[in-house]
Amino acid sequence: MVETQKVNEAPAKIKEEHKKTEENKETTTHAVALPKETKPAAHPGEKIFNISLRKAFRKSTKNKRAPYAITLVQAFLKRHLKCSEVKLGEKLNQKIWECGNNIPRKIRVTTFRDGDIIKAELMGFEYQDFKAMPKKEKKGMKDKLLDRLGPKAAQKQKEEELIKGEKTPEKREKMEKHEITEE
Repeated sequence: MVETQKVNEAPAKIKEEHKKTEENKETTTHAVALPKETKPAAHPGEKIFNISLRKAFRKSTKNKRAPYAITLVQAFLKRHLKCSEVKLGEKLNQKIWECGNNIPRKIRVTTFRDGDIIKAELMGFEYQDFKAMPKKEKKGMKDKLLDRLGPKAAQKQKEEELIKGEKTPEKREKMEKHEITEE
C-alpha cells in the first residue's frame, strides 16, 4: 500500500508545479512584435534584385571577368525589367572592379525606372551617375623625358630648334639646264 501512495503523490506534485508555472506565465509580460517602420522608397517603382555572377567565373582568362560581369548585370536587368537601356551607379561599378578581376559571386542591386532607362545601384546606396574617365593621350618617349627633366630641358630644346632654324640656308630655285637667260 505504501507503493501506491507514492505513485499517486507524484502526479499531484507535478500538477501543482505545472499550475505555478502557468500562473508565472500569466503575470510575466511578453514582448509584442510591433510592425516595422518601413523606410519610404526614394523612387516609387524601386525594386531589389540578387544577381548571380557565377557565369563570369567560367571565363578562362581572369582579365575578362569584370567586364563580362558588367554585361551580365545589364543583360539581367534588361531581361527582367524589359527596357532598352540600363545605367549602373558608381558604387555598383566600384564593387565589381574592387579587387580587379576577382569579382563577387553575387551582388544585391536596387533599381528604379526613369522613363525607358533603368538606373541600378548597389543595395544601401543612392544612385549617382557614373561617367568613365576620358582616355589620356599617349606621349612619345621624347615628351616623357622632357616632362621628367622639367622646364629647363624644354627651354633648351626650344633654343636648339631656333639655332637649327637659323643655320639652314635658303634653298635656291632650281633652274633648268636648257633655259637661256637673257641679259
